[in-house]
Amino acid sequence: MNYFTFLALLAAFLLFKIIYLHFSLAIVTIQGSSMQPTLQPGDRVLVWRHYLPQWLKKGQIVLVWPSKPLPPGVVILQKGADPNLFTVIPYIKRVAGLPGDKIITHINELPENRKSTTSSIL
Repeated sequence: MNYFTFLALLAAFLLFKIIYLHFSLAIVTIQGSSMQPTLQPGDRVLVWRHYLPQWLKKGQIVLVWPSKPLPPGVVILQKGADPNLFTVIPYIKRVAGLPGDKIITHINELPENRKSTTSSIL
């Protein structure tokens, strides 16, 4: 292999890596205080865009882009929230449980016209 072939292959590899990383990584600025003290408003986080569900672990911090209205039976734990909310604003949260885990919460007040039900949201 001559010198110019090596440089061409190296340039092609670097170009491929740059394009791959451009579509695989994102820098997100934290807004809001729900993740304090771990993440402060204004912090910037480097996010890996592609993941497999088996990579998730309890306690891990994840970024989620909701793309669909909430399924029936899911209760929003925010007073006055719209259950049919459609948004493209990502949420950054900590994984509370994985499929098969039992999660117990104590809810003092449910949004109006909602019944307390036991349902799986994971």
